[in-house]
Amino acid sequence: MGTFFAELKRRHIYRVAAAYAVVAWLLLQLFHNLQPIMKLPDWAGTLVLVLLMSGFPIILLFAWVSVRGHGWCGSIQTALHDG
Repeated sequence: MGTFFAELKRRHIYRVAAAYAVVAWLLLQLFHNLQPIMKLPDWAGTLVLVLLMSGFPIILLFAWVSVRGHGWCGSIQTALHDG
């Protein structure tokens, strides 16, 4: 289990998770302040929260994959130039 946490640290997953949490919190605060001005329905806040929560594991997955070499884009570009 210690190697798993060491791998998370090596791939900077903690930094990505913290940055995403801060940005998501800022977006929620901004939405909360703008919702009455824009006269959005009450369910819109729940939608924003669900979208931000569902994006969290996706961002962590991309952070995990992107450390390997150049990520998916780099391997695609390499394949295009080689073939």
